[in-house]
Amino acid sequence: MKIFTTQLEIADFVFAEKSLNKTIGFVPTMGALHRGHISLVEQAVSQTDTVVVSIFVNPRQFNDKADYHTYPRNQVADLQLLESHSCHAVFCPDYNELFRSEDSISLNFRNLDKVLEGKFRPGHFQGMIDVVYALFQSVKPHKAFFGMKDYQQLRIISLLALEYFPNIDIIACDIVRESDGLAMSSRNMRLDTHSRSIAPNIYKTLKLAADNYSDKTVAQLLEFMWAQLKLFPQFTVEYVEVCNGNTLQSVSPHDIARGNMLLLAVWCGGVRLIDNIYLK
Repeated sequence: MKIFTTQLEIADFVFAEKSLNKTIGFVPTMGALHRGHISLVEQAVSQTDTVVVSIFVNPRQFNDKADYHTYPRNQVADLQLLESHSCHAVFCPDYNELFRSEDSISLNFRNLDKVLEGKFRPGHFQGMIDVVYALFQSVKPHKAFFGMKDYQQLRIISLLALEYFPNIDIIACDIVRESDGLAMSSRNMRLDTHSRSIAPNIYKTLKLAADNYSDKTVAQLLEFMWAQLKLFPQFTVEYVEVCNGNTLQSVSPHDIARGNMLLLAVWCGGVRLIDNIYLK
């Protein structure tokens, strides 16, 4: 496994691989890798010839600087894990290497940045597309793999690729969960023992709602979910929404249907957790 820190190095590596008619799979990460990340790597290994993973904690997408500074980092363990799962190259740039200016990328977000996470994390999605744009420019993969836990991010990255990188296929990968249902996230490392024992009730609430939505209006379903989450005083709920699965806009009061999504953000023990589920 090769490790690169500059855009020139990773570009030369990818060019050489492509000259051998190899397809390039790319998994962008912020490190603190877990089995969810590795599932993306495994998808890339199964679908492409050469797999590149990036590790970069991007300050531009943190609207809370304290959150940026406490974000878990363990690059030594990350590199060992990637090498054991057939990763071919890792790109670990620093900020000044990746961002040669403070300019931001212009993108028509189609209002995807105004809802859900966008309401509570101003500037987050602009910072996110800035870094994904820079990484795509450096790596130029054939396919890029993203998890569906950050579903709103996935939809916005699809717009970015459509406008700027039409030759990159964005591959959506299923959420990977712990045995108790908690969606895997690097932030889970920050949960204390008690909070970790409570956190799976986030998914249990989503699952219970998704299994019992057919006879409810939107308001009734939201009320049901809020009531379930309020059973746990450790939770501070930021949002619970029923949205169109494509646009992420709110659905009309009686328009709950298959393909809609339930999405939420909950603080648990000082750690912000997000999750979602499709209605089937």
